[in-house]
Amino acid sequence: KEIDELENIFKSWTESSNEVNMKFLWEQRNRNFHGQRYDARKNLSDADYHSKIKDVAGILHIHQYQHWRETGVAFEFTEQIYEHPNLS
Repeated sequence: KEIDELENIFKSWTESSNEVNMKFLWEQRNRNFHGQRYDARKNLSDADYHSKIKDVAGILHIHQYQHWRETGVAFEFTEQIYEHPNLS
């Protein structure tokens, strides 16, 4: 059973059709994390920034933090669409 699972993992690394809907997956993760407070997620990220992040990492701007909380993308190098998972 474990060998079959490992074999499936290794096969998935070589397949070229590993496109995923990252926006959908991030939204599902946010919905699961926030639960009933999902509709207030922007206010929650603002509160988290001011109560936890600002004092520790003041170099991080609130707009960058809120963008990360909303999209899941911490660093954007160019105008890319992030559809392919990092398999490393």
